[in-house]
Parts: sequence; C-alpha cells; structure tokens
Amino acid sequence: MDAKLWFVQLSGWPIFIFIVAVVFLFMMALSVLMTRLSNRSVAQNAMLAGVVVAVIGFGLLGLLAVLSRL
Repeated sequence: MDAKLWFVQLSGWPIFIFIVAVVFLFMMALSVLMTRLSNRSVAQNAMLAGVVVAVIGFGLLGLLAVLSRL
C-alpha cells in the first residue's frame, strides 16, 4: 500500500492563488515588522521584503530541482 502525500495531490489555479496570497500576506507582515524596526518607509520595506521572499522562493525551487534529479 503506497503512502500518498496530501500536498502532492493539490493542483490547479485555486491552490496556486492560495499560495500566492499566503506569500503576499507573509511579505506584507514582514514589511510592517521591518518598518517598526527601522527608519525606512513601508514602500521601501515592502520592496525589500519582496526581494527576500523571491530569493528564498527561488532558492527553495532550485534546491527541489536538484534534489528531484538525484
């Protein structure tokens, strides 16, 4: 009997839109937190948070691509 992982079966636009929304909310929360800790504006911190989220996301995608080839 195979043990199927629940997250492998998720597919389609609703899941994609949900993941994008969660990442966006995480980025905005990170932006507000950084605004409270620094002297920069919310817009500057939102851009910085977007870059951080993109770097982490592309890093994870790259790691998964390498691990899936092994």
